[in-house]
Amino acid sequence: MAKYLLTHDLGTSSDKATLYAANGELLAHSEQSYPVYYAEGGIFAEQDAVDWWNAFCNNNRILLKDRNPGEVAAVAISGQMMACLPVNKQGIPLRRCMIWADGRAGKENERIESVVGKDRFYSITGNAPSANYTAPKVLYLKEHEPAVFEAAYKFIQPKDYINLRLTGSFFTDASDAGHTHLYNIFSGQWSDEILQAVGLAQNKLPEVVWAGTPIGNVLDSVAEECALLPGTLVVQGAGDGRAAMLGAGILEKGEAYVCLGTSSWLSAATDKANMDAHSGLYKGLSLRKGYYINGGTMQAGGLSYDWYIKNLCCDNPSYAEMEKQITSVSPGADGMLYMPYILGERAPYFDTGAKGAFLGLKATHTRAHMSRSVMEGVALHLAIILNRMEKLDAVDSVRIVGGGAKSAAWRQILADVFQKSIIKTNVDLNAGSLGTAVLAGVGAGIFSDISVVKEFHKTEAISEPDLRTKGMYEELRCILEEAYHALKNVNGKLSSLSAIQGKE
Repeated sequence: MAKYLLTHDLGTSSDKATLYAANGELLAHSEQSYPVYYAEGGIFAEQDAVDWWNAFCNNNRILLKDRNPGEVAAVAISGQMMACLPVNKQGIPLRRCMIWADGRAGKENERIESVVGKDRFYSITGNAPSANYTAPKVLYLKEHEPAVFEAAYKFIQPKDYINLRLTGSFFTDASDAGHTHLYNIFSGQWSDEILQAVGLAQNKLPEVVWAGTPIGNVLDSVAEECALLPGTLVVQGAGDGRAAMLGAGILEKGEAYVCLGTSSWLSAATDKANMDAHSGLYKGLSLRKGYYINGGTMQAGGLSYDWYIKNLCCDNPSYAEMEKQITSVSPGADGMLYMPYILGERAPYFDTGAKGAFLGLKATHTRAHMSRSVMEGVALHLAIILNRMEKLDAVDSVRIVGGGAKSAAWRQILADVFQKSIIKTNVDLNAGSLGTAVLAGVGAGIFSDISVVKEFHKTEAISEPDLRTKGMYEELRCILEEAYHALKNVNGKLSSLSAIQGKE
């Protein structure tokens, strides 16, 4: 009897695989890392699709060792979004994948925006135009790598590449399609208007199905390599953000969650289709049909903290040491402000030229102040996003997921900055895999619908906001916004200088 739900999350740094029982119990976990190839000062960011496949296969062998692969009811995959992977008709990649962090297609993005118009573009995609999304990357290949563009049979996303290897079929889901900037989230169709602006034929894109839809079975030709039995059911997963939102149990109006992963985001469920083209937010499709998402993603949430630890902090600080260090400093870090724009920024600015900084540095500041300011800077930028979200619809509660959720200090900072309770549940680190497992279970007929996810949550901690910090953090949020705009011209000059130096 089939009793396992096998999930994979193709993240930026690794493939995180999990095995769930049919009752939602997490049975095993395995993680395989792979590199990101950065170039041009970090503007180019690519990955090799074969690395994803190898990680997928290795994880399966680990998870299914001493287990019967015949008991896998279904496999489903979530993954990083906004990528651009050209493949030929046989599904062979024609180059490395340009991942979400790749911001090289700035000029191409401007060209698409000039043709479609920013407001019109937003009314189709629910997103502001950005170089980090798929559409301008496709146009970049058309202009700069025309042989690759012409040879491409399809342009696909990371999770869909694994599904292609497994089933031989070209599918994606509506959540990933929506974040290509080539899809009309309201009509549920690829947008002819944007496709024309890009110069891309619709037949170069995969078929769109709803997440949780069975899309095929594991082929005989790859079964042994990936440690699965031929015929194992493959169910369409979702983009990582949508899978995590489902796994976090965010389904009802007013419910929201914050994910502190490499990139970080804040998303809330809503039944309203209202939008503001100038908000810098995204409007997306919920995995619950008939519902939408208001939200925004920042480029370097958890990445800011990881960068700080690796480059500016003491060698290998323990988790307990860092928590003690951060809580030893008063809110506001004695006037130090970290700008978390070390990889440019998405919501709400969509500015690949934005840069990070520590502002307000004084001789009296210590490493502890810097540590706290990094967490506060990330929280303050997320609060900028939250402030704009609440102009569209109220946010009543916020759950937290992702690696940063384990930090009690960061949870309290978020509660104080947001002035909302931050709820940590038992699936904080596994929200994406749980959401994907629910989709696999729905596709396999084990679960009747995605609302079953609510049954798998237990609250572990709630961080309540300190009202005494409200005014101070509101002022700091405004200062961060002011600092971004004030330094925009300076950062542009630094980018130009860096480009000149790179040619010498």
